[in-house]
Amino acid sequence: DKTLEDCHLSDCTLNTCIFDQVTFKKCLLSSIDFTTASLRAPDFDSCVLNGCNFSNLEAQGRTWHMSQFADCDFSQADLSQIDLQLCIFNKCDLTGVRFDHANIHRCIFNECILDGAQFDGSTWHRMSIMKTDFHKFRFDGVTLRIVGFNDCDFANLDLSGRSF
Repeated sequence: DKTLEDCHLSDCTLNTCIFDQVTFKKCLLSSIDFTTASLRAPDFDSCVLNGCNFSNLEAQGRTWHMSQFADCDFSQADLSQIDLQLCIFNKCDLTGVRFDHANIHRCIFNECILDGAQFDGSTWHRMSIMKTDFHKFRFDGVTLRIVGFNDCDFANLDLSGRSF
C-alpha cells in the first residue's frame, strides 16, 4: 500500500496512471476523472474532493475517514463492507452504488441521488440525510441508529414489514 499525502490535483488527465490500494491523506482533488486510471481499493483520510468521477469504483472493505465529497459521481460503484466515518457527501450521484454490509458512522448525505443504491445489511449510526429522494431505495436489512432525515422524499417507498 502507498500513501499520497498533502497532494493537490486539479483538472488532471490520469490515463494509464495506477492508484491501486493507495491511501489519499490530506489531499485536495478537484475535477478529476478517475475512470481513465486504475483506481482499485482506495482509502481517503481527511481529503476534500470536488467534481471527481469515481463511477464503477471498486472499494470493498476500505476505510474512508473525515473526507468531503462534493458533486462527485460514484454511480454503479461497489462500496460493500466499507467503513465510512465522519464523511460528507454533498450533491453526489450514488445511483446503483452497493453499500452492502457497510458501516456508515457520523456521516452526512446532502442532496445526493440514491436511485437503486443498495444498503443490504449495512449499519447507519448518527447520520444526517438531507434533501434526498428515496423513491427507488431499499431499506432491506439496514440497521438505523440515531439517523435524522430532513426534507427527504419517501413517496411510493414500500416500508411494509420494516421496523425502525
